[in-house]
Amino acid sequence: MKVDDLQQFEIEKIQKGFRFFDKDNTGFIPSSELGNALRWLCLIPSEHEIESFREELDPDQTGMISWLGFLKVAARIWWRDTTLEAHVTKAFWVFDKADTGSIPLEEMKNILTNTGLEPIPVKEAEKFVRRYEAIPGFFHYLSFVRDAIK
Repeated sequence: MKVDDLQQFEIEKIQKGFRFFDKDNTGFIPSSELGNALRWLCLIPSEHEIESFREELDPDQTGMISWLGFLKVAARIWWRDTTLEAHVTKAFWVFDKADTGSIPLEEMKNILTNTGLEPIPVKEAEKFVRRYEAIPGFFHYLSFVRDAIK
């Protein structure tokens, strides 16, 4: 995603994260804080990506990254993470016939314990599904997806 594709509230959220690390209000953050600043926004870049971004945004190794550079990098990751969240959410729609954001707890437990290459033991599945039981008897997958992605 490009900066132009971001909505105003998204830019403001990214700016808030940048300002948290721009202690002196100079319009720059230390390049050593790039990963922390991105994670503050609940983005999850790999260490390799962070290093690549540092090289891109601070080619002269001044130790500082500008607001505009940070915004460009955050926008690229922002799109990837929000797209991933949408795809994972859509996977649950197969089970959510009523479009409620939840599926029956027993159905989710059954999926976890009976499918995949390594099904989860029943006790672990029960503990997991209870963590996201917003409504008694239902697994709130929207909360799970948000937690898993961020």
